[in-house]
Amino acid sequence: MFIDLAKKKTCSVEEIFVHSSNVGSIKMIRDIGQDMQKEYLSRLGLFNSVNINIPEKAVPIVPEPWRMVNTESISYGYGLSISPLHLAIATSSVINGGYLIDPTIIKTSSETAYIKKVFSDRTSEVMRYLLSRVVDEGTAKDAFGKNADRAYTIDEKFKYIVGGKTGTARKINNKTYVNEKMTTFISAFPIHKPKYLILISLDDPKGINGEYGSPYNTWNWTDAGWNAARVSRQIIDRISPILDTKSKYLPGDNILINTSLE
Repeated sequence: MFIDLAKKKTCSVEEIFVHSSNVGSIKMIRDIGQDMQKEYLSRLGLFNSVNINIPEKAVPIVPEPWRMVNTESISYGYGLSISPLHLAIATSSVINGGYLIDPTIIKTSSETAYIKKVFSDRTSEVMRYLLSRVVDEGTAKDAFGKNADRAYTIDEKFKYIVGGKTGTARKINNKTYVNEKMTTFISAFPIHKPKYLILISLDDPKGINGEYGSPYNTWNWTDAGWNAARVSRQIIDRISPILDTKSKYLPGDNILINTSLE
């Protein structure tokens, strides 16, 4: 628990994650420590290029030297540069029961190849729950909620069993932060038994004048929950019937996983 002075409230670990509190993330990583952070980033393969059957492979940019300020900034998504494929693999490992996968772009008849166990089943279960809460009550709520386009059927019976995490970062030009953003939303569905993962990244998205009020204040409408998450939802709307994943469910059906966090 910690006190968020901006909101004047005590925040739990769940609230820190669901509402993307940078301050809370820093306080958590100070408790966890730099060594454990680096150990799990390494276990997830975030320090090396991905072993995949294409010639162009991105190499992560890792801080050197690695100071405490790097540990803290990495805790909320800054300070470590990785490729979208790195992020997709790491996220799949978090939600698939804790197994690091061996990715391929070649369709095969065999099951997914697992490299090693990174997280426990229990940790993976809790993370699926937290990702579902981001969509249900957190930073992606407006993208998937009742007032979002096509988020519900005509009779408003359905909600989503999608989990995801928003990410919004200011861009750098000549070693200085500028008023441009990179927004990301990574989602998985159906979240209680993940089968598909979608990663959307937008470079410098623009707010639409007048759409959400003042035509002169669109900066706040360029966060990931307003654009990358909405793009993800629109994709899921279109492909889930084709894939027959049943990404929507009747409210009242206890389809989300049962964890002690509920």
